[in-house]
Amino acid sequence: MTWQFTVQDALFLLSFITFGIIGYQRGWRREVVSLLFIILGFGFLNLNGGAFLARLHYQLLVGKSISQHELLHSHPNVLIFVTVASLLVIITLGYIIGSRRPKAKDGQERTLGLIPGLITGAVIGAELTYFLLPNSAKSVITTGTVQMKVNFLGNVTVLLIFVIAVVAVVIGLMASRPKKSGAGGEKK
Repeated sequence: MTWQFTVQDALFLLSFITFGIIGYQRGWRREVVSLLFIILGFGFLNLNGGAFLARLHYQLLVGKSISQHELLHSHPNVLIFVTVASLLVIITLGYIIGSRRPKAKDGQERTLGLIPGLITGAVIGAELTYFLLPNSAKSVITTGTVQMKVNFLGNVTVLLIFVIAVVAVVIGLMASRPKKSGAGGEKK
């Protein structure tokens, strides 16, 4: 089977890894709050919130009302710009609100932050690559052949998140075990 690594795949993978690292640095408490806020914001944008905000901005700037059909056909760049700007504002607000939570104190909290961080990366990567930049799937970076049938972004991403979550939980549990002292065997 021939596979292709497209710009869309690269952007998704970059987002997945970047937000996983950010989740590790921030810890699970901060990252869960940010993830919740980001998912709610994306839900709003996917329910035509971007078009609503674009029509509202158009009405405020020009002073006349415009339908969604007119906006899509005569001003598609306005819709894209407002949606991308809204996306950036939602992500920024999610991280600002999440930063009000306590900092990660130990390795366990940081390691558990990988899970919501990777989920955040997958959500942002999917929103960016599949909904806002769908043409990025046409630009091929490299091709090759594989003997087995693999859909990297669809099937393997969910499995990868699950495996990393299990490994993160095991590492977090191992890091939280009470330590034994030298000769007496007393716990600290």
